Amino acid sequence: MSVCFGLVVSGQNPEGMPSYDFYRKTAIQAEKLGFDSIWSTDHISFVNPILEGLIALAHLSGCTQRIKLGIGVLLLPLRHPTIVAKQFASLDFLSGGRTILGVGVGGEGKKDFEAVEIPLNQRGGRTNEAIKIVRELWKGAPVTFSGSFYKLENISIDPPPIQTPGPPIWVGGRSPAALRRTYMLGDGWLAYPSSSKRVRKDWDVIRRGAESAGRSAEEITFGQTLTIAVTDSLKKGREQVARHLSARYKRPYDAQKVSEFSIAGPPEACVEQLNSYIKIGVRHFVFIPTAPPSQMNDEIGRIHSEVLQPFLKINDRIE
Repeated sequence: MSVCFGLVVSGQNPEGMPSYDFYRKTAIQAEKLGFDSIWSTDHISFVNPILEGLIALAHLSGCTQRIKLGIGVLLLPLRHPTIVAKQFASLDFLSGGRTILGVGVGGEGKKDFEAVEIPLNQRGGRTNEAIKIVRELWKGAPVTFSGSFYKLENISIDPPPIQTPGPPIWVGGRSPAALRRTYMLGDGWLAYPSSSKRVRKDWDVIRRGAESAGRSAEEITFGQTLTIAVTDSLKKGREQVARHLSARYKRPYDAQKVSEFSIAGPPEACVEQLNSYIKIGVRHFVFIPTAPPSQMNDEIGRIHSEVLQPFLKINDRIE
């Protein structure tokens, strides 16, 4: 199986919003360089400016032709599943079947839930029901569903997505509930930034859970989100990641500790760090660049030329 590399194009903007044209140019550059996917992220009311995730992904779709389009992750309990199914089916249709729906429960930002009047303690249950409803609606036939949070009577959407039976649904998170959600309901797992040691343990839980549920772990794509900074030294790389994360979440991050869940430092060190995740089974990386918008063009070019190309030469094909 080949390894894929993605790039978050629309996410939090700790430095303030870039120009409206930033997203188009970045998406086009990512596709031209040969990245496999581009991603948006999602919050409603958070600590930094951020575009609405599905609107951003629709824009990125119109800027590109071939590259996969993912949201990592949509905070599913904040939205009615019928609306999500309709929006994502439309996006899949208009993009020619290029979408990946990453879903998560959120929770690090309570204001997200207050903004739409959804109780925080309902997020897990709502997400589980919503995944089932979205999948059924994508099949095209009328859906009747009765759960604790959602009730549908003979509801259908048209047109369906191009991908059949629908776009892949990847589950984000690392809690026991998120891991169970992955092996019971997910087509993929988008691991939350963690050390390769922690991720390996969580992936083992998913593999065992899938087998106990009568599924093969081979059916589940193993994805990993990682913050990345390609610099001249390990120290500079870790400091850049720590500054970025501190601004992104408005709390301090220790430069030494971020080395456990990021790709940072000179190119050869970044390649070595990537390989530590490859060894545990990661097959789709989603990078969050740490450069400000004014330097993003150079940062993406450096990630591609100094890390990914050498990596791919060393690992021509991962089996």
